[in-house]
Amino acid sequence: IVGKDLVGKTYKPLFDFFASTPDSSRYFRVLSDTYVTDDAGTGIVHQAPAFGEDDYRVCLSHGVIIKGGELPCPVDFNGNFTDDI
Repeated sequence: IVGKDLVGKTYKPLFDFFASTPDSSRYFRVLSDTYVTDDAGTGIVHQAPAFGEDDYRVCLSHGVIIKGGELPCPVDFNGNFTDDI
């Protein structure tokens, strides 16, 4: 199977921490972007929009998050897991 054939597919998350949130219907699907290549690794990366510029941009452009909206984030400002986790 070619990676581009996976784009748009949904998957069941390994951990269900965010599976029951109101916005979860936009989560857990395969996205693509030009910064991800297979010449320096597998060509597969995890997106965490609260933890990186590229992650935020890709999730925003694919409608996973909404600009100015709440970001899925499992840690608090002290670096500890939130109560949900």
